[in-house]
Amino acid sequence: MKIELLPFDSTDVDRLLTWIASEAELVQWSGPYFKYPLQHSDLLTYQLTAEKSPPIRKIYKAIETESSAVVGHIELNDLDFTFRSASLSRVLINPAYRNQGVCLPMVNAALTIGFDHLHLHRISLRVYDFNHPAIRCYERAGFRREGFFRHFSLVGDQWWDSWSMAILEDEWRSIHPRTHQEGQ
Repeated sequence: MKIELLPFDSTDVDRLLTWIASEAELVQWSGPYFKYPLQHSDLLTYQLTAEKSPPIRKIYKAIETESSAVVGHIELNDLDFTFRSASLSRVLINPAYRNQGVCLPMVNAALTIGFDHLHLHRISLRVYDFNHPAIRCYERAGFRREGFFRHFSLVGDQWWDSWSMAILEDEWRSIHPRTHQEGQ
């Protein structure tokens, strides 16, 4: 599946709102950043944070190129151009496209932007330990587990544990040598 990432804008807000069906889904997708129920105004404010200069985040909608369908949402967050780092955040697959191989090409597209266009050195992420499909996807993209955070989030009356994972620029280049050459 070929995925293209385009900037998330205010016209994408209503679509994204339909993808979140519960507090647990919202926390799994966004961590503690948003509160349930997610509101239109929350997403508009979030979208505006990507327009700051310098940007603190780059927010994207993922488009399946053959059908032009919006299949996901992904973000490069906590952009730090001094230390050339960011975190991969708020990775969400459109419910109609889950379990259809969207995640890996979407993550790879975000990593291409991060390493080839933004010239980052390190991209990290946090993922809940029970989200085995996401962990497999991130490991296939080249992320390595770096740390485990017990009782990282309280959702309802349950504590969720989280993995910290990261990929470095040279690790990405060893997996995707052509990407670097094309990005020049």
